[in-house]
Amino acid sequence: MREKKFVLFFLILVFGMCGSDSSIEVNELVEEDKETAQTDTDNKSDLVSKDSQGIAIENIKSIDHYGTSSHMEIVDDSTLRLFYNDFGGVVVFLCSYDFDCEKQGNIQFITDLTLIETLDGERRGYFVEMNPNTMESGIYTAKFSEDGLTYTEKTPLGITAREDEVAWGVPDTVVMPNGLIRVYWVYTEDNFSPEKIVSATSKTTKGIEFTLDPGYRIDDGYVDFEVLKAEEGDWRAVMSYTPHYLPNIPQSLFYAISRDGLDWEFSKERITEKDFSYLDPTGVPLDNGTYLLVMSGATNEMADPMKNPNYQLFTAQLILP
Repeated sequence: MREKKFVLFFLILVFGMCGSDSSIEVNELVEEDKETAQTDTDNKSDLVSKDSQGIAIENIKSIDHYGTSSHMEIVDDSTLRLFYNDFGGVVVFLCSYDFDCEKQGNIQFITDLTLIETLDGERRGYFVEMNPNTMESGIYTAKFSEDGLTYTEKTPLGITAREDEVAWGVPDTVVMPNGLIRVYWVYTEDNFSPEKIVSATSKTTKGIEFTLDPGYRIDDGYVDFEVLKAEEGDWRAVMSYTPHYLPNIPQSLFYAISRDGLDWEFSKERITEKDFSYLDPTGVPLDNGTYLLVMSGATNEMADPMKNPNYQLFTAQLILP
């Protein structure tokens, strides 16, 4: 049984004491004490690829690109802009909807880029950068150019991780219905606990100063959270599962819904097959009510990040009821 004051102290230590440049505050964590349950690996290994509500992933196809932490945005009716982690930074492509892509350039020394447009019409990115002096990673925000290749006015959010925190990062950022910005990321209490999804909400529509949201959005080992839709009373997201149990349990994709972006419900039934691993999903809506996804993938035997795999990118269509 974990005591509340221990959890609160840990979060304050990690998120609230990151130096004078920190811009995140910590609200009091309000959660019921509970026993830490062991992950039911047998149940998860038997989950099916389609849930009872008809949610499914179809038309999974590999594309000739390799990387992780993709972010995709619509440029116009025929063009997508695709970002993903490459060696030393983020690579940027312009692609057709059939993923005939042309490289635009690289952004050096950052990873896990996600972009939004604020209520004031400002193009703002959120990304991870490592301090080479402290070997500590942190989430930053900056103003980005329209082509996504340059940025200015970099500001730390005060969200950091130590060098040895492997399960951390992969931020996803979304504009809320009220114009505030919410950023989600993967977090662990220690290197032995299951991953959790946490979030912080901006104080203003500028999206620079943030307050940590109480509790966890998702726990028990789910990672790589991607909000596909954030409308009043109607939030939708996809995520992956921890690589800790590979190759027996894959990094499958899962679908979740929420009314406010804080409390999420999901069926715990995978929407991708169990003989292949997928992670780091990103998606954009299509005119027919489905979502076009890009995700990284590898065989279950090769997907373990400790084996330094070469993840290929895949596209797919998310079908909703």
